[in-house]
Amino acid sequence: MKKILTLLAMGAAALGPIPASASTVVPVPMAPLAQSDLDRLVAILVADDTMLDLAQRAFDYGVQQEASNAQVRDAYAKYRQLKAHVASALRPELASILRRDLPALRADIAAIISAEMTPAEITATAVFFASPTGLK
Repeated sequence: MKKILTLLAMGAAALGPIPASASTVVPVPMAPLAQSDLDRLVAILVADDTMLDLAQRAFDYGVQQEASNAQVRDAYAKYRQLKAHVASALRPELASILRRDLPALRADIAAIISAEMTPAEITATAVFFASPTGLK
């Protein structure tokens, strides 16, 4: 499970740089329009479907990596349905945990964005990511 969480963190890192101590990030107060742009940008960057898909891919990758372990490989060989059983049992739990923690992740990302970008940059970025080119 640690490998899966590590892979999820690596995937989330692709969303943008994270300061050394995210807890020290102080969001800059913004005008209401910019705040709605901030919310829109965060919603685009951390969409439920995107994050769930990323988590499932990381989970599948982690399952494959675990299968390279000799003991795990032997257990899978001995109990043919074990891999599918474990994966099918853990996949909904992973999705549930992720859904529960997405609001906190969005709040953290919003704090980072508001600390690192000006309101004009946030608006321009939100407009770009909502455009056909940005959606590609």
